[in-house]
Amino acid sequence: MKILKLGTHVLRALAQTGPDHPVPRDVQNWCLDFFRHLNIRVRHHGCLPDPSRGPCLIVSNHVSWLDPVAISSIHPASFVSKAEVSRIPVLGHLARRGGTVFLDRSSFRSLGTVFRKMEKLLEGGKSVALFPEGKTTSGSEVLSFASALFEPACRTGVPVLPVAIRYTRNNGKELALSAAFAEGQSFFSSFTNILSEKDLEVTLSWTAPVFPERLSRRDLSECSESRIKAILGCGRMSGTASSG
Repeated sequence: MKILKLGTHVLRALAQTGPDHPVPRDVQNWCLDFFRHLNIRVRHHGCLPDPSRGPCLIVSNHVSWLDPVAISSIHPASFVSKAEVSRIPVLGHLARRGGTVFLDRSSFRSLGTVFRKMEKLLEGGKSVALFPEGKTTSGSEVLSFASALFEPACRTGVPVLPVAIRYTRNNGKELALSAAFAEGQSFFSSFTNILSEKDLEVTLSWTAPVFPERLSRRDLSECSESRIKAILGCGRMSGTASSG
């Protein structure tokens, strides 16, 4: 029954023929319903984004393909993602419809194109979200952030909003390693692992915005990274995979 409801929910999104960048409220509702169909509890803490204050650059640690859905459940944004995501069945189509900006990591020229697209979105009043680690982890660590990705915030003057994402089970006592989308893992395998979970929770802890005035992109990167590491307390929580 769970897979039937989830499939119907996704098919409705795939069948829509409207323009990209759907209405933010519709995106929020779709994301919350997506998690509900997966029986995943979603919790938000801290300084939640306020759309009335204008756009921001959201940066987060990266654990799962569920991360953009989790962020969009509170503040829909256009995401920056590696080009490989665009080729994943279903997920790639949904990412394109949501206005995702794809980065070809093998092309230095692609970075400049991505910067221009990000700046256009931010200047147009749309928030942008990205994962500065560049790849996913198990959630037990936070990798070094790529400071170059913070350049559009410096150029446009929009605040940076760091958010820490954690997937847990057993009422938040253990890291849920089954939620991680490991490098080289197939989307089907990851989806199956998540679908088998019976006690999965994702928590997003939002920090206060970091304003770019008089700060370099390295300053913004290091501040965001340290805040997220402090919240997650990396290495302090043991992890378990799904028991099926």
